[in-house]
Amino acid sequence: MLHAATPVHGPFIQRLLREGALDGNFEADIAGDSAEAGLFFANLDLALATGFLRTPAADGSMSGQAHVAGYVYAPRAGEPPVGFGLFKDLGPPGFELWLTGIARETRGLGHGRAMLRELIATPPGRLTMLIRCVRASPQCDVATRLFGELGFLPRRTTPSMVWLVSATAAPDLADRIVSLPATA
Repeated sequence: MLHAATPVHGPFIQRLLREGALDGNFEADIAGDSAEAGLFFANLDLALATGFLRTPAADGSMSGQAHVAGYVYAPRAGEPPVGFGLFKDLGPPGFELWLTGIARETRGLGHGRAMLRELIATPPGRLTMLIRCVRASPQCDVATRLFGELGFLPRRTTPSMVWLVSATAAPDLADRIVSLPATA
């Protein structure tokens, strides 16, 4: 069961992100207590409270913003969450499934597949056009397969990321993703 993520879920989401960073699923910087990690989690807490994430503006400042919709997943009503998913608004054409995680102790029990199905059925999920997976992640192959079951196809692979695009996306979006500069 999905529930809207709120600031109350911040410590849970932060724990899963830090664990995931230690496992190689996310940028390693967020696993520690660096200034960058502190800024990332403060920004995430703000997004959970307001629905908006601070993003870099054209001038390099953090004055831009993107709408964020977040959910936590519990296997059954009344149980604590075991996973989360956060969507980030890309503007037209829709959303990116930006961050997801399942608690280490509950992996391999089908929660990831169930949570992803529910996430993609939400309003932002139905508008999701992009998912990126960290290639170095031990879960990259599993995640890519699960996303494939939901209609997301690998359209670009870089040394660090696999870019999956919804089969329902306009062809020009997939073409734009494929033609992005190598550093993107």
